[in-house]
Amino acid sequence: MEFLLIIAGVILLIALYFIFGIFLKFIWGWLPLILGVISGVAIGFLGGWVGAIIGLILVIGSINFTNSWQDSALYLKFEDFIEKKFYFKD
Repeated sequence: MEFLLIIAGVILLIALYFIFGIFLKFIWGWLPLILGVISGVAIGFLGGWVGAIIGLILVIGSINFTNSWQDSALYLKFEDFIEKKFYFKD
């Protein structure tokens, strides 16, 4: 019985390793959009009409920035590092 628990624990650790890598890759790719939407919505609700316009501009700008971010050298270099570290290319 203990042997089965050890095997289940090892399989769980391997699964958590890959899940952490997937989560890290997702956050790295979408961080500008997540931050832009959160700040845009907060400014939109707290700032009245002018804040709503600024919030909308922030959200649209963060979408455009995320597109350019995912083509940048820094993003691609770190994404390749994540893929090598968590064995996503196999």
